[in-house]
Amino acid sequence: MLILTIAKAASSAEEILEIIDRKSLLDPLENRGERPESIQGEIELGAINFAYPSRPDVRVLDNFSLKVPAKTTIALVGASGSGKSTIVGLMERWYEPDSGTIKIDGRDIRDLDVQWLRTQVRFVQQEPVLFNTTIYQNVRLGLVGAADLPENEIEARVVEACRDANADSFIRSLPEGYQTVVGERASRLSGGQKQRIAIARSIISNPKILLLDEATSALDPQAEDIVTSALNRLQGSRTTIVIAHKLSTVKNADRIVVLDQGVIKEQGTHAELLDQKGVYYRLVMAQDLGNDDDSLEKKEAEIVDTETTQSLSRKESKGIGQELLGPSDGRSHTLDYNLLKCFTIFLKERRDCWMNLFIIAVACVIGGLTYPALAILISRLITTFQLQGSRLTDRGDFYALMLFIVAIINGILYFVAGYVSNVVCQIISRQYREDMFKNIIYQDMDYFDQPENGTGAIVSRLSQAPANLLEFIGLNSALLLIVLIMLVSSAITATIFGWKLALVAVFTIMVPVVGMGYCRLRMEIRLEEATERLFSDSAATASEAVSAIRTVASLALEQHIVDRYQSQLRNITKRSSKMLLTANLFFAVAQAVEFAAMALTLWYGARLMSYGEYSTNQFFTVFIAVVFAAEGSVQMIAYSTSLSKARAGANEILWLRSQNPRIGMHDRCRQVLDNEKGPGGSATFELEKVEFAYSTRPDNTIIKGLDIDIHPGEFVAFVGASGCGKSTVVSLLERFYEPSAGRIKHHDRELRGYCPRRYRDGIAYVQQEPSLFDTSLRDNILLGTVGTTTAAEVEAACRQANIWDFVSSLPEGLETGCGAGGTRLSGGQRQRISIARALIRQPRVLLLDEATSALDTNSEKYVQASIAQASVGRTTIAIAHRLSTIKDADRIFVLGQGTVVEQGTHTDLIKQKGIYYKLCQSQSL
Repeated sequence: MLILTIAKAASSAEEILEIIDRKSLLDPLENRGERPESIQGEIELGAINFAYPSRPDVRVLDNFSLKVPAKTTIALVGASGSGKSTIVGLMERWYEPDSGTIKIDGRDIRDLDVQWLRTQVRFVQQEPVLFNTTIYQNVRLGLVGAADLPENEIEARVVEACRDANADSFIRSLPEGYQTVVGERASRLSGGQKQRIAIARSIISNPKILLLDEATSALDPQAEDIVTSALNRLQGSRTTIVIAHKLSTVKNADRIVVLDQGVIKEQGTHAELLDQKGVYYRLVMAQDLGNDDDSLEKKEAEIVDTETTQSLSRKESKGIGQELLGPSDGRSHTLDYNLLKCFTIFLKERRDCWMNLFIIAVACVIGGLTYPALAILISRLITTFQLQGSRLTDRGDFYALMLFIVAIINGILYFVAGYVSNVVCQIISRQYREDMFKNIIYQDMDYFDQPENGTGAIVSRLSQAPANLLEFIGLNSALLLIVLIMLVSSAITATIFGWKLALVAVFTIMVPVVGMGYCRLRMEIRLEEATERLFSDSAATASEAVSAIRTVASLALEQHIVDRYQSQLRNITKRSSKMLLTANLFFAVAQAVEFAAMALTLWYGARLMSYGEYSTNQFFTVFIAVVFAAEGSVQMIAYSTSLSKARAGANEILWLRSQNPRIGMHDRCRQVLDNEKGPGGSATFELEKVEFAYSTRPDNTIIKGLDIDIHPGEFVAFVGASGCGKSTVVSLLERFYEPSAGRIKHHDRELRGYCPRRYRDGIAYVQQEPSLFDTSLRDNILLGTVGTTTAAEVEAACRQANIWDFVSSLPEGLETGCGAGGTRLSGGQRQRISIARALIRQPRVLLLDEATSALDTNSEKYVQASIAQASVGRTTIAIAHRLSTIKDADRIFVLGQGTVVEQGTHTDLIKQKGIYYKLCQSQSL
């Protein structure tokens, strides 16, 4: 076991040292390079050539040159994949150009300190990332490394930044205000709310250079207009580079640069480019809302923020700068079963392992009985040395042969026990890892919304719980069984040969040592339970930081994250050191008691021999048997960690299994698919007085008495302010959640009566922030299929999503890897792959949550036409802030604070001159 432990440690050390020894070419913690006292913000890119390391044959920027004067605003527009976001990545020094230079105020950025550079250049990305802490702490992170200010001034700057980003009003309407925890990946906020907080985080440090990559793509038109106006006011004092597909957000830029395939096609002001009637002109025309009506005359009307006029009752957050202390939830993932009960449950389940376990048990019993046999043989061997001549030789040879035979038997038994144990481990490890993963996947969305169920914590439990269970079920269990058999058989043997000495030895050696071992076991269990959540927290921190590494880098948070991680580890050490001290005290006392008891046994045995009560053979048999038993009990104490880990792992698995999702386990579905089909294969929904509040915020009702009918084959759209409940409605229709009150019907049948898996087979959902897996483009698209799919169908789906030309241009085509989270693709490319994945499903219902927000205008035009074609014969429900994408909808529902405030066609709503009319005004070009 020692050799096995050393081998595991060496393997782990190799991986750790490999990571530690790897040197970064752009280490932000080196503090190497110039740190000018101030900068003006002039940017010059000269003859830049660049290709991503993952695709060295595809050049993204081709001899690209651009000069941005200080304190001006430059907008970059063009097709997805044309190189716009790549320029931002090079400015942030995430990558180095293959050739060419990037200068700020005439200084090559390679001569500047990396961390200093990133504190001067702030970046708001297309898919904003917030950390799982409070809104206040998220915004405050924008000051890390950029300023060292007193707390009251930081609070004032947080509020000011949120006001400039049009976020203060919705934050104060939340029950906990600035102390609202956003959840993992900001799951408790809408896309627009996340984006405004990200903008506030970037502008709080008053950077000299601001990079905005589709920074307002997730905002509703009115919020976008207010935020854009605020950003325009701030732009006069800094250099700003804006990337946008919504051209209404960049029409006031000092210069607009149109890119295509990494080169500049056109540049000039909005008016100049319109006069040229070139590429930019066609992009503008594609986004025209088609309203030539005099009712859409541009006027400087007051645009009322729907979030302000229809806000929840405001509640001032108490002490917005107060740090969030302690765990947000103290619930424990355990049923608190003892190890025997857990083992009994698993034993009943695994009938296929009974024969293997029986073989292990037989091997362990015989292996345990060899120890008292050794005691008898060794005692006889010792007395043999009292003989002389040939008798000594003959007896010595005999007992040596006996010991050799025992050695062979032990070797065979240990080999059998070890081999069969490993076979059982492989079977059980695969089964319970699969079982645990399946139980996690089948949980309701409420489960993943809970603070303690972050990605890092779940991955940590999924990795540790089955491994901890195997600590007992594997070879360790066989060794422990051998030790127990040895203890009992040795004690019986000693008692038979000399009960007086045996009683003294057993009660002075065995009982104290075993008692100390049991106490240490209890301490180990308590320690394991106490540190499990703490290690999960640190794992969650590491996972969150790595998954959001671009955000961490752009905010220069590396040292902050490292300090936070170290603090969590120090907290674990501090809280566990006292319990470790107590646990090891029992171990140390057990060792001392063993030697003291051996001295007492030797003294008492010698006394009995001097009185003639015991022979030499009796004395050595009893003494050796008890000493072997004591040594065995020491081994049992050494394996007590395995017992505590096994108990914790078994309880974690059983607890997860005991959770019953409200919506139901997929594998329990046994309904007939025909019952779920509507007339003509289309679908219809009826929402009757639906109300909903997320379980993490039960007092904040998102949907309030919603009544909506969606007819078969209809194309309907939801618009409204960020946070008004649009995405929540889609989540309810997907049946991610159950409504708190009211009913949702599908073909006159209540939604909860359907099998979730088969119901979702007929629905395709394109999210606002599409998720791709770290596999090939083909595999990501095929994930959307329900049945078998041909290569022609994959190609057709790609053409419908306007991604086929891009895919065909790649050296590996559909076999090209997407990278973790799709990082090898641009935002627009990821979104089109996600759309292709939805269209290949041939769904009866198509749900689009800002499905084209990251697309350039031309791609959006083609994709919208494809979606319109694909919508024939099926129900389509779309959420959009870019109103040009839904102007042809059969009905448009305008939501405000969880209820419908307006509905009708685009033309009808324009004539009403209500909220929708003002939204259209905001996007007018």
